[in-house]
Amino acid sequence: MSNGQYISILDLGTNQMRMLVVTREEPHRIVAFHVLASEGISHGAIIDLDAASETLRRLLSIVQDQVDQKITKVLCTIAGEGVSSLNSHSMVKIRSQEVSAYDIESLVSTAQAISLENKQVLHVIPMAFKVDNQAGVEDPIGMYGARLEGDFHIIVVDQGIYQNFIRCLQRVGLQLESFVFSPLGSASVALSHDEKQQGVVLVDIGSGTTDYTVYINGALIKSASLPIGGGSITRDIAYRMKVSNELSEQLKCLICEKESLDLSIQLQGGVSCSELVEVIDARYTQILKMVDRQIIESGLKHKLGRGYVISGSAGMYKRLDDLIQTQLMIDSREAELCQLELRALPKSWLAALGALYFSKQYDAKTLYHTVTKGSRFSKIFHWLEAHL
Repeated sequence: MSNGQYISILDLGTNQMRMLVVTREEPHRIVAFHVLASEGISHGAIIDLDAASETLRRLLSIVQDQVDQKITKVLCTIAGEGVSSLNSHSMVKIRSQEVSAYDIESLVSTAQAISLENKQVLHVIPMAFKVDNQAGVEDPIGMYGARLEGDFHIIVVDQGIYQNFIRCLQRVGLQLESFVFSPLGSASVALSHDEKQQGVVLVDIGSGTTDYTVYINGALIKSASLPIGGGSITRDIAYRMKVSNELSEQLKCLICEKESLDLSIQLQGGVSCSELVEVIDARYTQILKMVDRQIIESGLKHKLGRGYVISGSAGMYKRLDDLIQTQLMIDSREAELCQLELRALPKSWLAALGALYFSKQYDAKTLYHTVTKGSRFSKIFHWLEAHL
């Protein structure tokens, strides 16, 4: 992530590969950015290492020409069906009767002491702490007690997927600073504090996968990934309308970007607008119901006071709000960048921007959210300041 005075972020998607370079000092200033069509990546995993590496090499070359310092490290987004999560509870004895950073680190280590065969831990995120019999503790540092407990949300990825991304970066001379699960980053810039408190789901619909995170009472309590996205809609249109994949993608983008539609018109290739919308609506409904079913099975649907927030390249369909309201019977909105900085970039850069802001809240090396006095899981930058 750190290259002297700059921060470099890489967003590796199934459909597009993006790189963003910003200044370290806040407010951040955009130094360079570029996007290329992805090759060798499907459903969030590398399926052709040579093709993915070559695309990344071209992207890096273009961005490097705009930066006066060599890019050597990147913060990288990750998503896809190889990503999964679980919740873990752990308990430790407080070493000196006052909770310290050492006790928190021991608690996190204990939380990770679970069977994770062929998995790589991406994030260990606190949900809540308990000191002796006092539950609901948001910030235990400095509190008196004998026993410290914690509930954590752990996000992992298949070891093979993780290592292949590392190899892709190494082939072009880049080092990985850390991975950020894409919807986790997007949530850090698109969700408000109130939404997280009142219950909200951020759904990131990409080309190859649909990933989501669930926040209730301010804490991340569920995250998951589904191997389906906007690419399925493109294939549906091509099959149903008997057109090429290229024309199918163009028609999908045309419809998704329109604020209002005249369903009676004929589109390019003689495609009926009403039939096209029917195909698109059907696949989006399936994707949304898959997410909703998992949330219902987790017993969380009734806790979502603020509904769904939709992000991702395939999440810009103007009819989504109506579909979610009629099919899932819950409110929704399109994701917007809450931070005032860097709003010059379009919404398609939300995941990259999210990774940037998320990295400033979490200690990526020790994998847990750094806790200090002052606020719920307060932001602290000791590690980042030492490495930026």
